[in-house]
Amino acid sequence: MAKSKVKKVKTDWGNFTLHSADKVTRVIEGTMNSKGEILDGLGLDAKDNDILVQYDKLNGLIRGKENAKIKSGCFWDSRKKEPFKKPEVIFIFRFGNKLIEVPADKELPLEVRAWQQAEKGSAKESEKIAEKDSVIEDLKKQVAELARLVKASQKEEPKKEEPKKEVEVKKTK
Repeated sequence: MAKSKVKKVKTDWGNFTLHSADKVTRVIEGTMNSKGEILDGLGLDAKDNDILVQYDKLNGLIRGKENAKIKSGCFWDSRKKEPFKKPEVIFIFRFGNKLIEVPADKELPLEVRAWQQAEKGSAKESEKIAEKDSVIEDLKKQVAELARLVKASQKEEPKKEEPKKEVEVKKTK
């Protein structure tokens, strides 16, 4: 079976990033029914909010500012089967087994900000370590090349043995 070509799909909508290109395609182009008819496509000229609502209806992963996950169901009310008139965006932060939900209109709690700073710091440390590892690898390569050159030069110039000097020893009486 031949693989189909993957289309480039816009995944940034307003202040949000939609992570499933397949679901974005279904929202924009629609889905095919059993009769081969295309249904429910919004088209490329649809409003950002309409696209977010339909994507949320498909339970797609949405991320907001600073790559924070947005709780599913913020745009689509699955009980009433309609979009919320005024969506309430809620960010979800995970720290180990602990989940913290923060409404978008509230300030991030101190523990979330502290965790984000720690992650940024560890990312910088990781970059520094990777840079040092790269330098070490380069030095190892240079040492190996020098060792190879020394070995090659030793093969080219065989050592000449110096003639032994005869030393005359005088006996004293």
